[in-house]
Amino acid sequence: KQWYQRRVAITAGEELMRSIYFALVNSQLNYGITLWGSAGSVSNLSSLFSAQKKSLRTLLHIPRISKYCPGHTKCTFNKMHIPTVHNLYYTSVLTSTFKAIYSLSPKAICDQYTIHISKRKSALFLLPKLRLSSHHKNVPYASLKIWNTFMNLCTSLGIFDRSLLFTWKYVTFKKYVKSFFSNAQSLFHNEEWQLTNYDIYELEKTIVTGSLDKESINCFR
Repeated sequence: KQWYQRRVAITAGEELMRSIYFALVNSQLNYGITLWGSAGSVSNLSSLFSAQKKSLRTLLHIPRISKYCPGHTKCTFNKMHIPTVHNLYYTSVLTSTFKAIYSLSPKAICDQYTIHISKRKSALFLLPKLRLSSHHKNVPYASLKIWNTFMNLCTSLGIFDRSLLFTWKYVTFKKYVKSFFSNAQSLFHNEEWQLTNYDIYELEKTIVTGSLDKESINCFR
């Protein structure tokens, strides 16, 4: 079995193996992720992230470092432009929220979002006050919170003017979001995952505290 997997990985080529991965694994993770993803935190998604890495090791036959240490996957994720399950969730949430703002989604979905744009800060939304902490995991609230965090990140990094955001088309915005999280995912050492690579709130803390160097910041621009 291991010989067969190695043979397939060598003869098929990276592009074909990437297509197989997206067909078998990514499609399953991406299905309904906007809904079920909001119910879990970064730590809750860690089991899925482990399964995602394991599937990539199996598919591409990434060799083990030692008997008790599996091979590193971060380099492969970045080289093949494969998003982690966390970044897959953020991308789905942001693009879905963008569609809700422009009423590009069905009316029944758009009506779930109570959108009030802040007068002081363009492109930011006022979050409703919820009595129970469990309500913070509902899709509209979690989506708007992630949206505001993403917009603050873009402002802190000096990437674009938030006031111009609403002149963008959906395809342009989706392409930019994917590029943003791809860059975040590739930060720091290639053989070690950091929370900053897949936690948008941890990335915000890192930028606010000035822990990122100029070279890392420039990769987002």
